[in-house]
Amino acid sequence: MKKITISHNGEDSKTVVFTVDELVEYSGYKKSYIYKLAHQRKIPHYKPPFGRKLFFKKDEVDSWLTANRQLMVSEL
Repeated sequence: MKKITISHNGEDSKTVVFTVDELVEYSGYKKSYIYKLAHQRKIPHYKPPFGRKLFFKKDEVDSWLTANRQLMVSEL
């Protein structure tokens, strides 16, 4: 995982950014499925203007992975 320092209003914060290969390892999804989701714009991702690589912010991936929580039987 890569840590990139981003400055917001003079404050430094650490943002974890995944490459496709790192996201495959983190999520367990196949590489081809990650590319398919990105192509269909179903997963939040970033692509530099003239680059070919995709990047994914860990916090956004975590939110995306946990977006469709299913209710437990006791919650019905």
